[in-house]
Amino acid sequence: GTFWSGTGSSGPASCLTCSPGLFSAAASSACATCLSGSFWTGSGATSCTICLPGTYHTGIAASSCINCAPGTYGTSAAAASSNDCTRCPTGTYSTGGADACLNCPGGTFGMGTGATSQRSCLVCAAGTFAAGEANANSDQCLACSAGTFSTGGAAVCSICPGGLFSTGIGETSVDSCSPCPAGTFSLGGTGTLSACQACFAGTYSTGGEMICAGCPAGTYGTGVGFESDWLCLGCPAGTFSTGGASSARSCHACLGGTFSSGGEGACALCAAGMYSTA
Repeated sequence: GTFWSGTGSSGPASCLTCSPGLFSAAASSACATCLSGSFWTGSGATSCTICLPGTYHTGIAASSCINCAPGTYGTSAAAASSNDCTRCPTGTYSTGGADACLNCPGGTFGMGTGATSQRSCLVCAAGTFAAGEANANSDQCLACSAGTFSTGGAAVCSICPGGLFSTGIGETSVDSCSPCPAGTFSLGGTGTLSACQACFAGTYSTGGEMICAGCPAGTYGTGVGFESDWLCLGCPAGTFSTGGASSARSCHACLGGTFSSGGEGACALCAAGMYSTA
Protein backbone atom coordinates (compact mmCIF):
# COMPACT_ATOMS: atom_id res chain seq x y z
CA GLY A 1 0.00 0.00 0.00
CA THR A 2 3.08 2.24 -0.05
CA PHE A 3 6.07 2.82 -2.35
CA TRP A 4 9.38 4.62 -2.69
CA SER A 5 10.64 5.51 -6.13
CA GLY A 6 13.96 7.01 -5.16
CA THR A 7 17.16 5.66 -3.59
CA GLY A 8 18.66 6.01 -0.17
CA SER A 9 15.44 5.65 1.84
CA SER A 10 16.06 6.31 5.55
CA GLY A 11 13.09 4.23 6.88
CA PRO A 12 9.34 3.50 6.65
CA ALA A 13 8.53 7.18 6.95
CA SER A 14 10.06 7.71 3.54
CA CYS A 15 7.45 5.44 1.88
CA LEU A 16 4.51 7.14 0.16
CA THR A 17 0.90 5.93 0.36
CA CYS A 18 -0.86 4.77 -2.80
CA SER A 19 -3.87 6.89 -3.79
CA PRO A 20 -7.45 5.53 -4.15
CA GLY A 21 -7.71 3.32 -7.24
CA LEU A 22 -4.05 2.31 -6.93
CA PHE A 23 -2.32 -0.45 -4.99
CA SER A 24 1.08 -1.90 -4.31
CA ALA A 25 2.66 -5.01 -2.88
CA ALA A 26 5.56 -4.92 -0.41
CA ALA A 27 8.88 -3.44 -1.59
CA SER A 28 7.24 -1.59 -4.51
CA SER A 29 8.82 1.36 -6.24
CA ALA A 30 5.48 2.46 -7.78
CA CYS A 31 1.71 1.93 -7.32
CA ALA A 32 -0.19 -0.12 -9.89
CA THR A 33 -3.66 0.81 -11.14
CA CYS A 34 -6.78 -1.21 -10.36
CA LEU A 35 -7.88 -2.79 -13.63
CA SER A 36 -11.33 -2.55 -15.19
CA GLY A 37 -13.87 -4.40 -13.10
CA SER A 38 -12.07 -3.70 -9.83
CA PHE A 39 -11.66 -0.78 -7.44
CA TRP A 40 -10.32 0.45 -4.12
CA THR A 41 -11.97 3.31 -2.27
CA GLY A 42 -9.30 4.21 0.27
CA SER A 43 -5.60 5.00 0.24
CA GLY A 44 -2.82 2.52 0.89
CA ALA A 45 -4.34 -0.50 -0.83
CA THR A 46 -2.38 -3.73 -1.07
CA SER A 47 -4.85 -5.19 -3.60
CA CYS A 48 -8.00 -4.18 -5.51
CA THR A 49 -11.53 -5.42 -4.82
CA ILE A 50 -13.46 -6.82 -7.75
CA CYS A 51 -16.83 -5.33 -8.67
CA LEU A 52 -19.70 -7.51 -7.43
CA PRO A 53 -22.36 -8.99 -9.73
CA GLY A 54 -24.82 -6.25 -10.62
CA THR A 55 -22.03 -3.67 -10.89
CA TYR A 56 -19.19 -2.88 -13.30
CA HIS A 57 -16.44 -0.39 -14.09
CA THR A 58 -15.00 0.32 -17.51
CA GLY A 59 -11.91 2.33 -16.61
CA ILE A 60 -8.75 1.75 -14.61
CA ALA A 61 -7.81 3.16 -11.21
CA ALA A 62 -11.46 3.15 -10.09
CA SER A 63 -12.43 4.10 -6.55
CA SER A 64 -15.98 2.62 -6.89
CA CYS A 65 -18.10 0.44 -9.16
CA ILE A 66 -21.15 1.53 -11.18
CA ASN A 67 -24.53 -0.13 -10.67
CA CYS A 68 -26.18 -1.86 -13.58
CA ALA A 69 -29.00 0.41 -14.73
CA PRO A 70 -32.63 -0.12 -13.62
CA GLY A 71 -34.27 -2.76 -15.81
CA THR A 72 -31.02 -4.73 -16.12
CA TYR A 73 -28.98 -7.17 -14.05
CA GLY A 74 -25.46 -8.59 -14.02
CA THR A 75 -24.38 -12.07 -12.99
CA SER A 76 -20.61 -11.74 -13.45
CA ALA A 77 -18.10 -10.47 -10.92
CA ALA A 78 -15.39 -8.07 -12.12
CA ALA A 79 -17.59 -6.87 -14.98
CA ALA A 80 -15.76 -4.29 -17.06
CA SER A 81 -18.60 -2.86 -19.15
CA SER A 82 -22.29 -1.97 -19.06
CA ASN A 83 -22.62 -4.56 -21.84
CA ASP A 84 -22.22 -7.16 -19.07
CA CYS A 85 -25.61 -5.98 -17.72
CA THR A 86 -28.54 -7.85 -19.32
CA ARG A 87 -32.11 -6.59 -19.74
CA CYS A 88 -34.63 -8.18 -17.37
CA PRO A 89 -36.88 -10.72 -19.13
CA THR A 90 -40.60 -10.06 -19.52
CA GLY A 91 -42.41 -10.66 -16.24
CA THR A 92 -39.47 -9.43 -14.14
CA TYR A 93 -37.96 -6.08 -13.15
CA SER A 94 -35.03 -4.47 -11.34
CA THR A 95 -34.48 -1.09 -9.73
CA GLY A 96 -30.73 -1.09 -10.48
CA GLY A 97 -27.57 -2.74 -9.17
CA ALA A 98 -29.20 -6.17 -9.32
CA ASP A 99 -27.53 -9.55 -9.70
CA ALA A 100 -30.97 -11.01 -10.52
CA CYS A 101 -34.29 -9.52 -11.59
CA LEU A 102 -37.31 -9.66 -9.28
CA ASN A 103 -40.42 -11.52 -10.40
CA CYS A 104 -43.74 -9.83 -10.99
CA PRO A 105 -45.90 -11.30 -8.20
CA GLY A 106 -48.81 -13.67 -8.64
CA GLY A 107 -51.90 -11.99 -10.01
CA THR A 108 -49.82 -9.78 -12.32
CA PHE A 109 -47.96 -10.04 -15.61
CA GLY A 110 -45.27 -8.13 -17.55
CA MET A 111 -45.54 -6.48 -20.95
CA GLY A 112 -41.91 -6.27 -22.08
CA THR A 113 -38.25 -6.62 -21.18
CA GLY A 114 -36.27 -4.12 -19.11
CA ALA A 115 -38.98 -3.22 -16.59
CA THR A 116 -37.66 -0.91 -13.87
CA SER A 117 -40.17 -1.36 -11.00
CA GLN A 118 -43.03 -3.49 -9.75
CA ARG A 119 -45.36 -0.78 -11.05
CA SER A 120 -44.49 -2.12 -14.49
CA CYS A 121 -46.33 -5.36 -13.61
CA LEU A 122 -49.96 -5.17 -14.77
CA VAL A 123 -52.74 -6.75 -12.72
CA CYS A 124 -54.84 -9.62 -14.06
CA ALA A 125 -58.38 -8.54 -14.90
CA ALA A 126 -61.35 -9.14 -12.61
CA GLY A 127 -62.65 -12.70 -13.01
CA THR A 128 -59.16 -14.10 -13.62
CA PHE A 129 -56.09 -15.15 -11.62
CA ALA A 130 -52.43 -16.04 -12.11
CA ALA A 131 -50.97 -18.33 -9.47
CA GLY A 132 -47.33 -18.26 -10.56
CA GLU A 133 -44.79 -15.43 -10.61
CA ALA A 134 -42.97 -13.83 -13.57
CA ASN A 135 -45.98 -14.17 -15.86
CA ALA A 136 -45.02 -12.88 -19.30
CA ASN A 137 -48.44 -11.91 -20.72
CA SER A 138 -52.15 -11.66 -19.98
CA ASP A 139 -52.73 -15.14 -21.46
CA GLN A 140 -51.37 -16.51 -18.19
CA CYS A 141 -54.29 -14.94 -16.32
CA LEU A 142 -56.85 -17.76 -16.22
CA ALA A 143 -60.62 -17.52 -15.70
CA CYS A 144 -61.91 -18.27 -12.20
CA SER A 145 -63.73 -21.60 -12.05
CA ALA A 146 -67.37 -22.05 -11.03
CA GLY A 147 -67.90 -21.38 -7.34
CA THR A 148 -65.13 -18.76 -7.22
CA PHE A 149 -64.55 -15.12 -8.23
CA SER A 150 -61.88 -12.40 -8.28
CA THR A 151 -62.01 -8.62 -8.25
CA GLY A 152 -58.68 -8.32 -10.14
CA GLY A 153 -54.97 -8.82 -9.43
CA ALA A 154 -55.59 -12.21 -7.81
CA ALA A 155 -53.04 -14.96 -7.34
CA VAL A 156 -55.94 -17.25 -6.41
CA CYS A 157 -59.68 -16.80 -6.85
CA SER A 158 -61.85 -16.31 -3.76
CA ILE A 159 -64.43 -18.99 -3.10
CA CYS A 160 -68.13 -18.28 -2.72
CA PRO A 161 -68.81 -18.14 1.05
CA GLY A 162 -70.59 -20.94 2.86
CA GLY A 163 -74.27 -21.19 1.98
CA LEU A 164 -73.73 -19.74 -1.50
CA PHE A 165 -72.98 -21.17 -4.94
CA SER A 166 -72.08 -19.91 -8.40
CA THR A 167 -72.28 -21.72 -11.73
CA GLY A 168 -70.54 -19.10 -13.88
CA ILE A 169 -66.95 -18.99 -15.10
CA GLY A 170 -64.87 -15.83 -14.63
CA GLU A 171 -67.13 -14.19 -12.07
CA THR A 172 -65.95 -10.80 -10.81
CA SER A 173 -67.54 -10.33 -7.37
CA VAL A 174 -69.16 -12.09 -4.44
CA ASP A 175 -72.47 -10.72 -5.72
CA SER A 176 -72.34 -13.45 -8.39
CA CYS A 177 -72.75 -16.08 -5.64
CA SER A 178 -76.40 -17.08 -5.03
CA PRO A 179 -77.91 -18.55 -1.84
CA CYS A 180 -78.40 -22.29 -1.64
CA PRO A 181 -82.15 -23.09 -1.57
CA ALA A 182 -84.05 -23.74 1.66
CA GLY A 183 -83.47 -27.26 2.92
CA THR A 184 -79.84 -27.30 1.74
CA PHE A 185 -76.40 -26.04 2.80
CA SER A 186 -72.87 -25.63 1.44
CA LEU A 187 -69.48 -25.14 3.05
CA GLY A 188 -68.31 -22.73 0.34
CA GLY A 189 -66.76 -22.79 -3.12
CA THR A 190 -69.77 -24.60 -4.54
CA GLY A 191 -69.89 -24.48 -8.33
CA THR A 192 -73.29 -26.03 -9.07
CA LEU A 193 -76.75 -25.86 -7.55
CA SER A 194 -76.68 -29.63 -7.11
CA ALA A 195 -73.63 -29.24 -4.88
CA CYS A 196 -75.81 -27.55 -2.25
CA GLN A 197 -76.37 -30.59 -0.02
CA ALA A 198 -79.68 -31.53 1.55
CA CYS A 199 -79.94 -30.99 5.30
CA PHE A 200 -79.55 -34.19 7.28
CA ALA A 201 -82.38 -35.75 9.31
CA GLY A 202 -82.95 -33.73 12.47
CA THR A 203 -81.86 -30.44 10.85
CA TYR A 204 -83.29 -27.75 8.56
CA SER A 205 -82.34 -24.54 6.73
CA THR A 206 -84.28 -21.59 5.41
CA GLY A 207 -81.73 -21.02 2.58
CA GLY A 208 -78.23 -19.60 2.17
CA GLU A 209 -76.86 -21.56 5.11
CA MET A 210 -73.37 -22.93 5.69
CA ILE A 211 -74.68 -25.33 8.36
CA CYS A 212 -78.22 -26.58 8.86
CA ALA A 213 -79.82 -25.79 12.21
CA GLY A 214 -80.97 -28.59 14.50
CA CYS A 215 -84.64 -29.27 15.13
CA PRO A 216 -85.56 -27.39 18.32
CA ALA A 217 -85.44 -29.05 21.72
CA GLY A 218 -88.49 -31.26 22.26
CA THR A 219 -88.79 -32.13 18.56
CA TYR A 220 -87.24 -34.44 15.97
CA GLY A 221 -87.02 -34.70 12.19
CA THR A 222 -86.90 -37.95 10.26
CA GLY A 223 -86.60 -36.59 6.73
CA VAL A 224 -83.82 -34.83 4.84
CA GLY A 225 -84.01 -31.38 3.26
CA PHE A 226 -86.32 -29.81 5.84
CA GLU A 227 -86.94 -26.13 4.98
CA SER A 228 -88.33 -25.04 8.35
CA ASP A 229 -88.48 -26.08 12.00
CA TRP A 230 -92.24 -26.40 11.51
CA LEU A 231 -91.53 -29.72 9.81
CA CYS A 232 -89.94 -31.08 13.00
CA LEU A 233 -92.31 -33.30 15.01
CA GLY A 234 -92.89 -33.08 18.77
CA CYS A 235 -91.44 -35.81 20.99
CA PRO A 236 -94.14 -38.10 22.45
CA ALA A 237 -95.47 -37.57 25.98
CA GLY A 238 -93.12 -38.97 28.60
CA THR A 239 -90.03 -38.15 26.53
CA PHE A 240 -87.78 -35.17 25.75
CA SER A 241 -85.01 -34.12 23.39
CA THR A 242 -82.31 -31.46 23.61
CA GLY A 243 -82.37 -30.58 19.89
CA GLY A 244 -81.25 -32.01 16.56
CA ALA A 245 -83.02 -35.35 17.16
CA SER A 246 -83.40 -37.41 13.97
CA SER A 247 -86.08 -39.91 15.06
CA ALA A 248 -88.64 -40.56 17.81
CA ARG A 249 -86.11 -42.99 19.28
CA SER A 250 -83.81 -40.01 19.81
CA CYS A 251 -86.38 -38.61 22.25
CA HIS A 252 -85.26 -39.78 25.72
CA ALA A 253 -87.64 -41.22 28.33
CA CYS A 254 -88.27 -39.10 31.40
CA LEU A 255 -86.69 -40.45 34.58
CA GLY A 256 -88.65 -41.47 37.69
CA GLY A 257 -90.06 -38.44 39.48
CA THR A 258 -90.33 -36.41 36.27
CA PHE A 259 -92.81 -36.15 33.39
CA SER A 260 -93.52 -34.42 30.06
CA SER A 261 -96.72 -33.88 28.14
CA GLY A 262 -94.87 -34.09 24.79
CA GLY A 263 -92.77 -31.74 22.70
CA GLU A 264 -90.57 -30.86 25.67
CA GLY A 265 -86.88 -30.02 25.82
CA ALA A 266 -86.69 -31.28 29.42
CA CYS A 267 -88.89 -33.26 31.76
CA ALA A 268 -90.61 -31.42 34.62
CA LEU A 269 -90.37 -32.51 38.26
CA CYS A 270 -93.39 -34.10 39.92
CA ALA A 271 -95.03 -31.71 42.36
CA ALA A 272 -94.66 -32.19 46.12
CA GLY A 273 -96.85 -35.00 47.33
CA MET A 274 -96.84 -36.73 43.93
CA TYR A 275 -94.55 -39.29 42.28
CA SER A 276 -93.82 -41.05 39.02
CA THR A 277 -92.02 -44.33 38.59
CA ALA A 278 -91.10 -43.83 34.95
